[in-house]
Amino acid sequence: MCELGHQRVLHLPGPPGALSAGHRQDAFVARASALGMVVEIGQAGDWTSASGFDLARTIRPDAYSAVFVANDAMAIGLMHGLRGRSIGVPSQLAVLGVDDLPEARHFDPQLSSIRHGLAAEGQLAAQTLISAIQGSPEPDPSHYLRVHVVGRVSTGSSGADPRETRYR
Repeated sequence: MCELGHQRVLHLPGPPGALSAGHRQDAFVARASALGMVVEIGQAGDWTSASGFDLARTIRPDAYSAVFVANDAMAIGLMHGLRGRSIGVPSQLAVLGVDDLPEARHFDPQLSSIRHGLAAEGQLAAQTLISAIQGSPEPDPSHYLRVHVVGRVSTGSSGADPRETRYR
C-alpha cells in the first residue's frame, strides 16, 4: 500500500482472540509503521462478508486513503457496503484483503489480496504444538510464513495481469 502512496490506513481486524487475526494485525502494523504509514485500528469483524458490509457504515473515507481488512470475505462485504454509500473503490478508498480467495478476482472491482501458504501455516502450528509439548522455544513464524500481495483493481493496481502483480 505504501508503494501506491497510501500513508493513512485503517485496519479492520478479525475477531478478538482469534490467533490469526492477532498475527495479521501485528504483522501489518509493524510493517506499515516501519514504512512510515499511520495505521488506525477499527472495529473488528467476524470473518464474514456480512460483518464487512456492516463495518462499511463506520468508514470515513476522508480520514484514510486505504483499508486493510483481516480477510477477503470481510473485504468483499466492505466493498459492497461502500458501494451502497457511494464511496468509490479505489477512487476514494483502496481496499486490501487477506487469503486471495477465488472470489477476489471475480468481484467488481477485483479485490487486491495478500496470498499466504496454508500448508506452511499448518507446519508452523504443528511445530508450535511440538515445541510446547517438549518445553522448547516456540518456532520463529518468519521461517515458515511467506506472503505476497496480489495487486488488483481495489488498490489501483491495474497492471498488465491483475491476477499476478506481486510485491515483497
